[in-house]
Amino acid sequence: MDSADDLQLAFDTSDLAADLALAYFESGVSATLKADGTPVTEADRAVERLFRETLSAARPEDALLGEELGQLGESDRVWIIDPVDGTSFFSRRDPNWRVHIALEVAGSTEISVVTAPALRRCWWATRGGGSFESSWPREEAESKGLEVSTTSMLADARLDALDDASRARLPPSAARAPASPLPLVELVRGEIDAFLVERYHIWDHAPWILLVEEAGGRFTDRTGGHAGDQGGGLYSNANLHSHLLTALQYGAPLTAGTKRPPAVTVDAARSRRRDGVPRHEVKCEPRGRGCASAAYRALTGSTYSPLSPRRQL
Repeated sequence: MDSADDLQLAFDTSDLAADLALAYFESGVSATLKADGTPVTEADRAVERLFRETLSAARPEDALLGEELGQLGESDRVWIIDPVDGTSFFSRRDPNWRVHIALEVAGSTEISVVTAPALRRCWWATRGGGSFESSWPREEAESKGLEVSTTSMLADARLDALDDASRARLPPSAARAPASPLPLVELVRGEIDAFLVERYHIWDHAPWILLVEEAGGRFTDRTGGHAGDQGGGLYSNANLHSHLLTALQYGAPLTAGTKRPPAVTVDAARSRRRDGVPRHEVKCEPRGRGCASAAYRALTGSTYSPLSPRRQL
């Protein structure tokens, strides 16, 4: 497939999904809890169904992977979908929610489009083609190239993290950026220097990994790799990345007395259906007594906690 055609399809499909999601948002919907304790609304499922129908018609040989309806098909080309990222925002009429779509080819994310319809903003990236931001809808909208910061000294850095536990692991010499509902947007704009998020799923991370990398930044997951399905990791500018990895001890043996969060992964490609609700296999390494419950808490315990409602990707 031509990458320009794939990007146009991602734009067109995302626009349809964003329009539908916005209609639900403006009319108001209530959230219920899924089996894993995270919220879902009628809009989440309706928007994902629209994504699946549109993409399947345009690319019948491609596979689809979505948060609400699991995996459809087998292919080295996989469209990864999060119909409403930030459902807790969405259900309480806060505009800081997004529609995510990414195309992964042979294990590499090649195209990302993130749309925030209620904010009237859109961000996208292509592998080797850069990262961009514009107003939404994009018709005749001027796009702006995105670049991460060039800060190279931890003493000058502005860092952010998803929660207090992650924030406590950041180097104390760096400044803490004020809490933001869209920290990764601030990162690709160069307004903050790093964001640590050791949680969430591939559909949350896949678009942002490419957006950050194409803006000149870097991403490392908690195993020391670069995958979006390892329960999150570190996003930062290129100059600070190695310093922060050393401080976090990513991919390195732990010294005595040092603790690292359990390496939790959600294998969404092997989702199972039970009573109409996706059920994810949770892995935890190393294995041990209490591992499964620790992994479950790491994935679901405070992802949408009312105590920290502003913390989203």
